Amino acid sequence: MIESLGDEEGLEGFKSSNKVALIDCDTVIYAACSGHEYAEDLMPEDFYSGEEYRELLEHPNYDAEENCIWYLDEDAAWDSIVTRISDIQTATDTKSVELYFTSGRNFRYTVDPMYKANRKNTRYPVGLSLMKDKALENYAGEICTEYEADDIVVMLKRTQPKHYILAAIDKDVLGAVPGKHYNYYRSFQYNIEPKWVTTDIESAMKFPYKQTLMGDTTDNIKGCPGIGPKRADKILANSYLPCEMWKLVVKTFLLKKLTVKDAIRDMRLVQMNQLSIDRKITLWEPPCEF
Repeated sequence: MIESLGDEEGLEGFKSSNKVALIDCDTVIYAACSGHEYAEDLMPEDFYSGEEYRELLEHPNYDAEENCIWYLDEDAAWDSIVTRISDIQTATDTKSVELYFTSGRNFRYTVDPMYKANRKNTRYPVGLSLMKDKALENYAGEICTEYEADDIVVMLKRTQPKHYILAAIDKDVLGAVPGKHYNYYRSFQYNIEPKWVTTDIESAMKFPYKQTLMGDTTDNIKGCPGIGPKRADKILANSYLPCEMWKLVVKTFLLKKLTVKDAIRDMRLVQMNQLSIDRKITLWEPPCEF
C-alpha cells in the first residue's frame, strides 16, 4: 500500500506503485490534434475546374470562414499522445494506464438541452475521433457516450481507490473524489507544471454544492448570479451534512429569484457521483425537502 505519493512540488519520497493511472484523457488528444493540425488555403475559384472546386467545398474539413481545409499530421500527433501518456505514467509511477474519453450527447443533455450550448459554434481540431480510436487500439479504456469520461473516472476511483491513481486536469474531477490526484496540466507559456493535489472527504462532499452555487460558464451551467468561489465558500462554511448544504443552496437560489427546480437541474449537471459500478446512471435526488 502506498503511504505517500510525494509532494505537490515534486516526487520526493514517492514509493513504487502497482497501481493503474486512470486518465481523463480528452485533453491529451485535443492538445495533440490542435498542436499538429495545419491548413491549406484554397486558391481563387477560377484556379480550379467546377468539379474540383465543388469537391473542395464539400471536404469534411473545409473551413468556410478561413477558406481553407484543415489536415492533421497523424504521425506527429500520435507521437505527442504516446509521449504525454508515458510522461503521466512515469510521474505517477504506475504499472499501466486506462484512458477515458467523452463523445456525443450524454445524459446531461436530457437534464438540460442547453448544456454546453455555448460551444456549438466552436471549431474543434481535426482528427479527434481518429486519435481516440487509435489510442484505444493501443491502451485499455473506453469512449463514453451515455455518460462522460469525468463520470467514469470518478466512479472507478471512488469504488477502487487502492487500484487507481486519478490523472486529470479538470477541477470538477479532481475535487469530486477523495484522494491524492495528479493534475497533469502544464503550460510552457505560463510556466505551469503538473502537480499533485489532495482532496479530502469533506471537500469532496461539499464540492458539488459549491459548484451548483457557482455554476460553470465553460459548460453553460447557470448557477446563482453573482456567486463566485469565495461567496460560495462563505455560504457553505461550517456545513458538511448533505441536508444542511442543500438547504443553503436552495435558500440562495430562492433569494436570487430562481427555483428549487433550477437548483436540482444544476446539481444534476455538476454532480460526478451519478454513475454506478454497473455503468447505470441514477440522477441525483435532494437529500431532504427544503
